[in-house]
Amino acid sequence: MAALTTSGAMAVASLPKNEGRQKLAVLLGWKPFDEEKELQQDIHLDYLYEVLTFAAEKGFPWGQVAHVVKLAESLLQNIKAGTLTESIEFYKDKSSELADTLGERNYKIFTDFIFNIILPHFKLYKYALTKDRTFNCPNIIMEVRPMDPPAPLKEAKALKVWEYERQVQQIEKKVAERTKERLNKKSEIVEQSDKKINQSLKNVDSMAGKPVTKEVLQEIMNDVIGSYSEAFRERIQADIAEVQEDLEFKLEMTSLPRPQVLGPPPRYSLKQKSPVTQQKPDKDQKSPKESQSRGSSRSSKKK
Repeated sequence: MAALTTSGAMAVASLPKNEGRQKLAVLLGWKPFDEEKELQQDIHLDYLYEVLTFAAEKGFPWGQVAHVVKLAESLLQNIKAGTLTESIEFYKDKSSELADTLGERNYKIFTDFIFNIILPHFKLYKYALTKDRTFNCPNIIMEVRPMDPPAPLKEAKALKVWEYERQVQQIEKKVAERTKERLNKKSEIVEQSDKKINQSLKNVDSMAGKPVTKEVLQEIMNDVIGSYSEAFRERIQADIAEVQEDLEFKLEMTSLPRPQVLGPPPRYSLKQKSPVTQQKPDKDQKSPKESQSRGSSRSSKKK
């Protein structure tokens, strides 16, 4: 790791945290790394940056800031490799030299920082920097579809109509999925049935040319008949289940409250009644008024 210079410490402290951390990594000669995947490097860098900013905020001269960062790096390596007692002994050995470099005031401030902030978290630093992290980041391919452009306002629908159509589409989707599942299941049933039947027929063929007793013949016949019967039973059960599911889907569809604006459902569509044609009287048929007037005239003539 490269040594931090006075100008480098000034440059890091003058930047915001994210930019300052990146600048510090460059000045220390670190290669670029992924903060999420290389968590130990990220903790290491954050530790050095906190030491640097602490010294700068406490008014340490920039030369002293660079010096305490170097000492903090050595202390961290000792934490990774040794025990808490060894880390304390290491700092004690550096105390006389550090006191001469920092002076009484800054030495006391930095020592309090080490013993109150860093060393109380000794186990945490040691565990995080020595135990490899199990990285579990699933890679999932997702299809991103942009939203459909909005329809013209004149094609807008009432909320109840839209909700009804959406529910109908959901039911139709379930019907299509279930139909596909049933077809696959039927194919499996047919395949398994054919295997059993073919095996029974092979058993019959294997007996060709051999003397067969009545009991053996009866067993062979029961095997063949049983294979056909089981295949027929499975197909009947599948057909019954299909009818039941179809009825359930139809019941679910008919139970949806249909908006009145859509009119009656297609299954109950009302046929338009043809207009009743008024029957015209025959020419030869006399109207009641004509027959009544003629009858009155005849009666007057008789008088």
